[in-house]
Amino acid sequence: MIKVVFYMKEGRLCGFQSSGHADYADQGEDIVCAGVSALVINCVNSIEKLTSDRADVKQKEDGFVSCRLQDPVSSEGELLLQSLHLGITHIAEDYGRYVKVVEKSSSQ
Repeated sequence: MIKVVFYMKEGRLCGFQSSGHADYADQGEDIVCAGVSALVINCVNSIEKLTSDRADVKQKEDGFVSCRLQDPVSSEGELLLQSLHLGITHIAEDYGRYVKVVEKSSSQ
């Protein structure tokens, strides 16, 4: 199962962490993994290229991705995180057995 944790601070999104594997299908044919991966990587790249936000990004070869925006989070950065949240939530609605979305308060 892919688990995506969205971090909130004062009611606003400030980062996320994605980990795990969907195991929906064989590697290379897993549409759930591909969808989540595309959204996650696009969000990180968009934050880095299209906003002034400073992000602490960590990636591992096993699919782990963490992205935490440093204060203050711009409205553009938050919008990109909201877009990711929307996309992942919709995938989880259709493939809930393979994707879990969690929201947590951040002490950041």
